[in-house]
Amino acid sequence: MRQKPALHPDGLTLSGTVSIEPKGTNPWSVPFLDEPGSHEAVVRWSRAVGLPGALPDGMGLAVHVPRPDGQNGPFDLLMTSSGSSRLTRHLPLPRVRGNGPYSTLTSYRFPDRKRVVGAFPLEPGRRLPAALGELAAALRERPAVFRLCAAGPGEAWRPFATLTVRAEPPSASHSPSGFDPYVACLPKLPPGRRLGLIRQAAYAGSRRGRIEAEQDGAAEGRGRVLALATFGAYAGGWALLARRYRRDGADPVTLSEVLLTGTATFRLSRLIGKAKVTRPLRAPFTDVEEEGAPAELNEGPKPGHRTVGELLSCPFCLNVWTATTLTGARMLWPRIASATTRMLSAVAIADAMHLGYAALVKATEADDPSD
Repeated sequence: MRQKPALHPDGLTLSGTVSIEPKGTNPWSVPFLDEPGSHEAVVRWSRAVGLPGALPDGMGLAVHVPRPDGQNGPFDLLMTSSGSSRLTRHLPLPRVRGNGPYSTLTSYRFPDRKRVVGAFPLEPGRRLPAALGELAAALRERPAVFRLCAAGPGEAWRPFATLTVRAEPPSASHSPSGFDPYVACLPKLPPGRRLGLIRQAAYAGSRRGRIEAEQDGAAEGRGRVLALATFGAYAGGWALLARRYRRDGADPVTLSEVLLTGTATFRLSRLIGKAKVTRPLRAPFTDVEEEGAPAELNEGPKPGHRTVGELLSCPFCLNVWTATTLTGARMLWPRIASATTRMLSAVAIADAMHLGYAALVKATEADDPSD
């Protein structure tokens, strides 16, 4: 039995059409993009983590064109819900709606320069639901249409095609076994090298995981490969943003800053992975096993959600994610990150004082001769 992937486990497989627009006076120098015409496509619209529809989740929009030039192929394009500005086009952004911009996050190597590819709804006011069942119903009423564009640093978004997504399932002959932009790419439009090795590892791990799952029903290895690749892409994304947008004159890292960041990492990881107040965030992926430390729960992953469940219930696993987030935020937004780090450190110290006071009271009561 084939297991669900760790990322984008649930989605709709739909039919679509990619309509290439006339090139005008400024061609792309990519045959597929410079020849007007319509191409049948397979589209997968998915939720990144698989959270319930009412909760924000990353949205994925994958496009598979079986034969982009009529003879050779295929061509895969994977996009994630994002922003449209120079900064946010590189960041995955969770949503509670299916509409909004999508982008490839990393660049493609056009013949003249690197560009990010994006998809923008032609009906931005249309409120497409993010819950997959409701989204399918909305598409049955009328298709969703996106404008496919590309933009490099300092460029405005420039359209090259429209993507029409319909509710009907694609024909079996066109349906791919998986989407992989590093295998299914155009000769003159390969994905960029930056973060390429990380994402290639993710897709390679996914393919290996699918084969292993079909052979022995075990997807644990695949999930962990994807988790490692995802963290690598996440950390690499922070490094890329810091390199491009970091302001000069940032405060040097001191020992006190490292201690404060470590304390804040400890507190934030336990808040996410153990606290009772954040239990609703973990509930789709974990089951409560027992009471833990004061105001905390010990949990384990639910069947079918081992990778995400282990991550969300393990403060030690969350440490690397929270430390990376706080460190990356400090490089880009020093004042906000510093205030947040100090606040979390203060909460951690206050928690330690509460526990110490409770232990002192208990010890005093135990030694009271009047009892």
